[in-house]
Amino acid sequence: MKMLRQIAVVLLLCGSVMAGEGRDFSSLYDRATLEKWQASFRDDITLMFQGDILPALTPEEKSVLAGVRLDFPQVGNGRGVFDFYAGDRTITLSIVSLRFFADLALAYSWLNANGYNTETVQQYVGMIHYQPRTAFVGGAYPRPLDALGIPANVRDDPRVMKNFSELFSTTVFFLIGHELGHLRHGHRGYAGVSGLDARKHEAEADAFAVELMRRKRVVPAGPLFWFSSAAVIEPHRIDFASEQAWERYFLGQTHPLSAARIDALTKQFEAAAPDFAKSQPDPQRGLQQMLKLITNFRTVSTMLSDEGVHRLFRRQSETSEPRMLAPRRTVAYQAPAVAPARHQPFDGTYDCVVARGNAAVDVRVTFRRTGNDAIGDYTYGTTAGKFRGVVEGDKFTGTWTEGAVTGHASFTAALDGYAFSGNFWVKSPETILGRWIGTRKP
Repeated sequence: MKMLRQIAVVLLLCGSVMAGEGRDFSSLYDRATLEKWQASFRDDITLMFQGDILPALTPEEKSVLAGVRLDFPQVGNGRGVFDFYAGDRTITLSIVSLRFFADLALAYSWLNANGYNTETVQQYVGMIHYQPRTAFVGGAYPRPLDALGIPANVRDDPRVMKNFSELFSTTVFFLIGHELGHLRHGHRGYAGVSGLDARKHEAEADAFAVELMRRKRVVPAGPLFWFSSAAVIEPHRIDFASEQAWERYFLGQTHPLSAARIDALTKQFEAAAPDFAKSQPDPQRGLQQMLKLITNFRTVSTMLSDEGVHRLFRRQSETSEPRMLAPRRTVAYQAPAVAPARHQPFDGTYDCVVARGNAAVDVRVTFRRTGNDAIGDYTYGTTAGKFRGVVEGDKFTGTWTEGAVTGHASFTAALDGYAFSGNFWVKSPETILGRWIGTRKP
């Protein structure tokens, strides 16, 4: 896929899912900048379309799709950051959307290459989704690279460029393949279409894109990153006052995103995994990488289906600030050189690190013991929550609550009550939200 990699490099050298009802992201990048990028996106993605994608079509598919063209307006009809759609034999990819996703992929690649938490990328997307433009300095949404603290010389690192190229180019391949799938199957939009048919159309378009990627042996690292971002910025059932309001919104979208859709896509990638692996220098290692990608796809499904997880993420997004997104490494607890005096476990104030994947958040919790009963109040940023539970020996078992979100926690004390560690989750211990590590303040 040399041509795909060249596209990503050229775009960097140059410099529809709507994010919330009524949100307008068309001013995220100034017009002069969009004009400068427009020609490069148009020329290089068209080159990929003609040189990589169209040759992968069967003769019958080429006949049905003859005359399909790409269009690159500066701003899409939805005025969002993920505006990609098809109609009238035209596939539209807005420049705002292409640049936005390229910046997310570049930020992720730099953070990953330098050992920083990559979850801040999704936290940024959640922040601009759940907060209005007026909440930010100057009344403007911060751009991804600025908000995430990515250095100006990010493009000088070949490791970053290689990873970025894979993420961005394979995503563009998938998105174009998906829109071709709509045209191939004669989908006419979703006006007056039932929810069942809308989901069927998306599944057919996804399957067509996966098949094109299988034919060209394009490993789907990019689509995983794409759907992880889309799952964050896509309105969720909890964002609507009623099931009827949610259904009306869902049917009005050209690309409805659901856990069922991700599950179906995961099965398609799983079935094609051996073919993807054959394109790698080490097929066996390539197969293991594919299986890891497939496992990660399932976490996107959880994000979409678990209302508790989404409520917690929404609460965090509503109180996030750009300063909270600065590059950071996960902090590991280190025991003190000299064991402290004994303390009653889960009683007093603890400074904690809560790790979720590669991300970490500093949290302070104050426990109060009455016999074996324990109540804990914790804060991080502008968010507050509460623990309630029972202590048996060195173990705390109980529940946590943040606003309308509630779940479970299990912590174990160590070092004579000076420290504790453990997990918290919403529904079951098998789907933990993160791990707590706390040390007691003197």
